[in-house]
Amino acid sequence: MCVADGKLWGANTAANVNGIHSSTDGTNAGSWSGVTVVGDSNFEINEILDYNGVVLICKPEGLFTLDSTGTVLTLLTLAGTGNPDNFKGGKMWNRRA
Repeated sequence: MCVADGKLWGANTAANVNGIHSSTDGTNAGSWSGVTVVGDSNFEINEILDYNGVVLICKPEGLFTLDSTGTVLTLLTLAGTGNPDNFKGGKMWNRRA
């Protein structure tokens, strides 16, 4: 989970391994958005980070973000099938992911 662009972002990998949701009020279960599918359905989301208000979605097969309309954009594709440990433990430090 992370807070970016005034929203709380999270992944419910039990329900959808490659889906994220957002909410302006995380305490209200009814305020969460519908699912936004990110990347390959064979890989779970390992981290969601805030990069200066931009959501970064970290998955074994690459790094993704959303544009202003909510469309998923691929920032980085990792060769091969992706290692399940890629981006695990990802953090922001000194304005860098």
